[in-house]
Amino acid sequence: NFVPQSENLNYSSVERIQNTFGKKRFPTLEFAQQFVGRPIELANEAYKITDGNSEPGDGWKYRGRGYVQHTGKNQYKGIKEYTGIDVVSNPDLLNDPKVAIKALAWFFLKYKNLKPKDLENIDKVIFEQFKKFNEEEMNNKTCTIYNKITDIINILNNIKIKIINLGKKIKKFTKNV
Repeated sequence: NFVPQSENLNYSSVERIQNTFGKKRFPTLEFAQQFVGRPIELANEAYKITDGNSEPGDGWKYRGRGYVQHTGKNQYKGIKEYTGIDVVSNPDLLNDPKVAIKALAWFFLKYKNLKPKDLENIDKVIFEQFKKFNEEEMNNKTCTIYNKITDIINILNNIKIKIINLGKKIKKFTKNV
């Protein structure tokens, strides 16, 4: 099932850590080794200065969640402001489908420069946005905006019915926002 979820940071190889987060954050395989099988420590290192994270433990607290893996304290604050739901104090709320749908609408409005009217045909929005991502990803393996949602993209591309159902849910819930 396509459900909102927390990012899985339990990596079993140093190569995967370095490939996922880049050599800037994990400059050597030796440095990355200390984070194998240690998801909390990995999150706190990988996201220690990501999008508003500033306190010890923020990397783990504000790791990727929801349908598109919202990451970083500033994203959580933006979602709270947009939805009125306090995901800053309770980050796991982003794994509730009703909250995740609203957060996804916020994501498209904020990061994809869409207008509320654009979300009326959410099936088309999702298809176009993820098609565009796949084209960018083929040309640029370090596409930073989406580097944490590759798994979500694969699910969306391989299971069209899930995209349609998600679009219907977004359409329904954005009418209430």
